[in-house]
Parts: sequence; structure tokens; C-alpha cells
Amino acid sequence: MTATGLGEKPPEVTGIGPSSRTAFIQLLLRTGALRVITFAGSIVLARLLLPADYGIFAVVIFLVGILVPIGDLGLGAALIQKREQPTETEVATMFTAQQLVWLGLVVLVWILAPLINQVGLEMPPDADWMLRVTAIAIFIAHQQAVPNAMMSRILRFGPLATIEVVQQIVYLAVALILAFNGAGAWSFVIGLLAQYSVGTVLTYVAWGRLPGLGIDRSALRRMLGFGVVFQLTYFTSLLREALIPLFGGLAGGITAIGYLQFGQRLGRMVGGIDEIVARVSFPAFSRIQDDPARTARALVFVVESTALAVALLWWPIASGPTLIPVLFGENWAPAVPAFQLTALASLLGPPFLYLRNVGFAAGRAQALLRWSTLTAAVTFVVFPLLVVWLGLVGGGIGFVFYAVVQIIGCAIATRDVARLPWMRLFRIYLLGFVAGIAAAAVLIYVTGFIGLIVSGLMFGAVYGLLVLVFERAQLRRAWVLVRTGTAAEPI
Repeated sequence: MTATGLGEKPPEVTGIGPSSRTAFIQLLLRTGALRVITFAGSIVLARLLLPADYGIFAVVIFLVGILVPIGDLGLGAALIQKREQPTETEVATMFTAQQLVWLGLVVLVWILAPLINQVGLEMPPDADWMLRVTAIAIFIAHQQAVPNAMMSRILRFGPLATIEVVQQIVYLAVALILAFNGAGAWSFVIGLLAQYSVGTVLTYVAWGRLPGLGIDRSALRRMLGFGVVFQLTYFTSLLREALIPLFGGLAGGITAIGYLQFGQRLGRMVGGIDEIVARVSFPAFSRIQDDPARTARALVFVVESTALAVALLWWPIASGPTLIPVLFGENWAPAVPAFQLTALASLLGPPFLYLRNVGFAAGRAQALLRWSTLTAAVTFVVFPLLVVWLGLVGGGIGFVFYAVVQIIGCAIATRDVARLPWMRLFRIYLLGFVAGIAAAAVLIYVTGFIGLIVSGLMFGAVYGLLVLVFERAQLRRAWVLVRTGTAAEPI
């Protein structure tokens, strides 16, 4: 069966110029709005909830999250990577296959949910119901898979960006109301359910179509050929999320898991550009997969341009010991090392994602899977040893270790496709590091909230001056791309 169209198909995107620029700006604005909203909400939640509440939810979301790669099957990525425009039959096949798999997974979670109380941590008696409701929330979220894939393929991120901002507002509003009323970890669970319910409805309205039902076996085999390998690679990367709930308790039980989870989430939040990179670069590089020279030039250009923005992470890294106690409360001070080190690891996030997506677009999924599996295996040995040896600080070092091994493995797996400009990346990040040192020096003499403001101003002044002196040409090229949608040199 084919899907019933409620609107005309949008045209395919054939390059990575103005369309990518528009998509990147739309997601950048969306990310900026989300970071402001989420950061403000996180401050309030951190003052209403306990570290243990964060730890409980970390365990629950991990147990459900390990099912996500199974339920997705990589079919969305297969539609995005496909050279030709997907047919209605392929769209219907993806939708139907995912529904069948996810329904089975939800039933499995409902049956096995009581086992969560056997994980050996101080989980509450109603943790099994948290698990069941979270599974339903994730199932609802995956109803967005088809429209997300089809709109991402043509870089139509404007509606998706708006919807994600609305979703986050709904999540925080529900979570804050529940937290004010003493709901504890349930605040996160119900907030998630409300977020994805609203987001799914809005996503289908934005897409303007409904997928049909039916499975074409030949179409499913074709999509699974790429999708399964892609999803296995994604799954090994997702194992990073397992490090905290599995081994964080070695640093001090469910409370230690809460500290590590809070620090990791906040560290990623201040980064934020990783997600934009992942969402825009894969469909963009997929559209030029038949032009290796152009792909290599594009990789170098976007890595260098993005690094100018990512280097701003050195300020929250430098100010972390003041930033977290002042904004979130003294009880969160133990999370500072995890926050700083996660933010440090985030410096490698965008270049890794660019490189990985170049590899996927070029069909190097098998090589990426091998290296991703090796990275996960090595990290699963090293991380618990670091936690036992160094406690919460060891957990933070584990995040950095994972990021370093991950990007080195990816660089080796894709070396015949494109190469990262390592020295240029190091030079740009060095400028941010110097500015971070200046910001940290300010906090020695000016403390509290005023100190944060002054150190931020110092960081901006020093970093801006260094970029103008040493990276003026790259700054100009990045500005030309943002303003016109084309690079200063052809890519």
C-alpha cells in the first residue's frame, strides 16, 4: 500500500549551499532558544529536586533508551542517505515496520518493568510504573520518525526547530509544576510524556501528510541494508549513555549517579551545537556523496568555521566552580568536575560528528561500526576503573577518554574519504583556552554572580581580540557563509 498524500511533495535538495545555511541558522536559533529556556528551567528544577531524583530518572531513561535503536531500525537514516527521492511505498514500509517493532517493545517493557527494583540501587517502589510510562512516551516520540526523516532529507528544519522549542516549553512547564508539588522523579517522566505527545501532533501538521500502512519486502531489505549497520553504529555510541547508570553508583550509589547525570546534561547543554551538526551535516553530505573532492573541501571548511563557535565552551569550563554553586545551589558543587569535563569532551563533538556523517554519506558504515564498537568496548573497561579510583572526577575523565578514542577511531575509519584539519582545530581551540585562563583569573578576585559577569566579559574581550588577530581570514569566510549561504572559496 502507498501513503495517502495530504500535500505536494517538496523538491529534493541537490547541494549544501544556501539550503544548508538556512537549515543551520534555523537550528542555531532554535538551539539558542532551547538553551535559554532549558537552562532557566534547569536552575529551578535543581533547586526543587534532589540529586537522587536525577539518579532515579537516569536509570529509568537508560533502560528505555537502550530499546531506541532496536525500534528505529535505522530506516530513517536510510531514507535520508538514499540518493533518489524515497517512494511512497518506502515511506509506508518504514512507518509500518517501526510501528510493529515498537508495539512489541512496549509490551516487553510492561511485562519486565518490575525487574527494575532488582538493579541493586535505591529505586523507589513505583519505579516500574516510571519505566512503563517512559516507554509509552518514547513510543509516542518515535511516531515523528517518518516526517522528521523526510523533512530532514530536504533540510526543511524551520518547522522542526519551532516544534522542538514548543516541546521543550511543554516539558519544562509540566516538570516544574509537578516538582513544585513534590512529585520528585515523576516530574521528568510526565514532562517527557507531555513533551512528545504535543510534538508528535505538531510534527504531522507541519509535514502535511500521513504515511500509509503496508510493507514491501524488497524495499524493507534495501533500507535495512544501510539502516541496520547505521543503527548498530548509533547503538554503540549510545552505550555512552549507559556509563552513568551502570557504573556511576560505584562513586556513591544513586546520589552519585544523580551528580554525574546532572553534570553531564549541563555540560552538553552549554555545548549544544553538536545536535545541529549531526542533523544538518548528514543530509547535506549525502546530497554530494558522488563528489569526493567537494566533500573533502566542505569538511575542512565547516570544521574550521564551527570551531570558532565551539571554542566559547572554554568560558563555562573555566567558570564551572563558581557557575554551578551560584546558579544551582551549593548542594550541586560535587557535580562540577563532571560538568567541566563533559564540556571539555564536547569540544570534540562537532568535528567527530562532521567526520562520522561524511563517512556515512560515503557508505563507510561498516568501518565506522567496527571502530565505534571498539571505542565502546575500551570505554566500558576504563570508565568503571576511573570511577572506582577517582570517584566523580573519574567519571568526568571517562567522558573525555571516550570522546578522544571516538574521534581518533572515526578519523582512521574515514581517512580515505576526508581528513580533519587537526592543527587548525587545535590552534582555534588554543585561543579559547587562553581566554578561559583570563576568565578564571578574574574569578580569583571577583566572586559570586558579579564575578561570573565580569569573567564572561573578560573572556569575550580576550577571545574576540585573539580571533581578530590570528583567525581573521577564517572569521571572514565563516561570516560570508552565514550571510550568503556560499563559501568564500567553492566547496
